[in-house]
Amino acid sequence: KAETVADNAKTGDAGAENKPATQADKIADFVSEKDKLDVEIAGVASEVNNYLKGHSDFRGSDAEKLIGDAKKTLDKVEKAQGDLKQLAVKTENQAVKEALLRVLDCEAGRIRGLYKGMLDSKNNGDYMTGFKEGTENAYKYDDENAKFNSLYKK
Repeated sequence: KAETVADNAKTGDAGAENKPATQADKIADFVSEKDKLDVEIAGVASEVNNYLKGHSDFRGSDAEKLIGDAKKTLDKVEKAQGDLKQLAVKTENQAVKEALLRVLDCEAGRIRGLYKGMLDSKNNGDYMTGFKEGTENAYKYDDENAKFNSLYKK
């Protein structure tokens, strides 16, 4: 199957063949996706930092892979956000869902800042404005993720 974890959570599959997923399973799938996205975003940021050690901008053809990676990651975060927004939860799980959405909003801001900065630079602008947005969202992510973790019981 080419489905994402978020697809499985939305449909109730959660990796089980014939057993319907509980709401806790569905939320756990989104938590797993959040953690994977965090690692992926950190990887893109690391690649960008390494790239900047030898380049002053993102105008060269060798920057295209980085820009593409950032866009793919942004698309994944936005898909997870949309899928989670559609997930119906019981009242007692609403606070967890909302906290997870805030975390994903920060993740989107982190990767969007990297993506925007690289595009701005590619188009003869300065990458720092976008990177600043990404950094601000990284700090927000730390705060929101701590709040989420205090609500979420594994």
